[in-house]
Amino acid sequence: MFDTLFESPDDEGRAKLFLTLIAALAGVALCLSGYLTWTTWSAGTVAGCSGEGLVDCDHVLASHWSKWLGLPVSLLGSLTYVGILAVCWPAAKHSQPLARTALLALSLLAAGSAMWFIGLQLIVLQSICIFCMAVHACGLSIGVATLLLLRESTLGPREDQMRAMLGVAEVAPSSNSESDAATLKSFHPLVATAIAAVGLTVLMVGQYFFQPSGLVLERIPKTTVVDAEGAAPVDDSSDEQTEPAELGVESDADGADRLASIGAEEDPEPLPTPSESDSPAARRLITFSGLDKPVDVYGVPVLGNPDAEHVLVEMLDYTCAHCRHLHNHVHAALERYGDQVAFVVYHAPLSKRCNPQIVRDQPVHMYACDYARLALGVWKLDRTKFAEFHDWLMEPKKAPSVFKARQRAMQLVGEKILLDKALKADLFRGFASNSEVVREVRSGLPLLLSEEGIIRGFPKDEGEWFMFLEELLEIKPIAEPSE
Repeated sequence: MFDTLFESPDDEGRAKLFLTLIAALAGVALCLSGYLTWTTWSAGTVAGCSGEGLVDCDHVLASHWSKWLGLPVSLLGSLTYVGILAVCWPAAKHSQPLARTALLALSLLAAGSAMWFIGLQLIVLQSICIFCMAVHACGLSIGVATLLLLRESTLGPREDQMRAMLGVAEVAPSSNSESDAATLKSFHPLVATAIAAVGLTVLMVGQYFFQPSGLVLERIPKTTVVDAEGAAPVDDSSDEQTEPAELGVESDADGADRLASIGAEEDPEPLPTPSESDSPAARRLITFSGLDKPVDVYGVPVLGNPDAEHVLVEMLDYTCAHCRHLHNHVHAALERYGDQVAFVVYHAPLSKRCNPQIVRDQPVHMYACDYARLALGVWKLDRTKFAEFHDWLMEPKKAPSVFKARQRAMQLVGEKILLDKALKADLFRGFASNSEVVREVRSGLPLLLSEEGIIRGFPKDEGEWFMFLEELLEIKPIAEPSE
């Protein structure tokens, strides 16, 4: 492969070194880009990214800069590195000068894109993704290695021709001279540079001016069957009325099996008798797409007024960075629209301790079940304290320590929240049920459910969030913003 590219063994060795380095870097970048693409599409959490300080992978991947016309930029990166791998070895042959032009174009595009995204992370987002940075480092290295490779492949023939013109060396044999001339003539570095520049311009313009909406409503048929009065059908042969979905708790044998599978220490004891406010006369049942039972809005944790005309279900985890970003938008909506809208809070912790859908725990989600249990424990013991505790957990960039969360919960509702084992078992069963909903709709967290369908994606900014809600729910701000 190298005998026509370099004349001496030393030149051939350098060619092998550069090409091996380019191929290795492209392979590493391809693997990392593929992982980031999967993480972006699944709205998952990047492994080993703590979210502390400058390093915050989830913040970077949740931003609209991680997309290009709706596609993850990591997917475009994967295609670029596949192209580099495809043309890398053919570029070593004199008979494939177009491959060398393509290699230069793709390498310059990878290096230019790396500089663009490094600048976005450091200047605009002020957060970095270590996996993204690793990909960009590979792109920059590939660009440098390609330039050195092509310099070596063209410098020798040009020096020989210059020496011959100056009369300090004999003219090379005509066959080699003709081959070298043909090679240099067919290799177009300016064309490669122009192609890379156009590609980089399309990337930047597409990201800046043509970003699609970050939120999309996916309309799906409702699976809940209700009668004319909005209540779930009741089996007349049973002495007990079927209860609506409360916290996603399963009441059948499958629910008991699921609880056993996540390591419950004992069977749950019967819950206390519902208060007068939980009687059927005080219920408000709403059916949501994606849920197989109607939700009693008066019997679940709610942010805002449970009598609001429009209610959405938000499935979240207190250790989920995407959920924490959405929290600010939720509160902005409550302030802007008042009693017109409310958000039911369903918890789906991302830990295998209470979520059978999780195969392996990540350190960032180690205490997800504890936070969710404390929050719902506060709600069970004193519903008026839930919003305060929920906001206390969600407002910081990172959830407080479990020790501080327990202290805060005891300050609000007393020590009973740590002693009620039956409450813990009941809530863990509910977490498993909610996580099953997330799995069935093939979504990550946070997940919003409405009566019309499932809301996927994440708003680019507050303006897009408000516009989406106003179009979906046909609501207006309670007071127009001041001029």
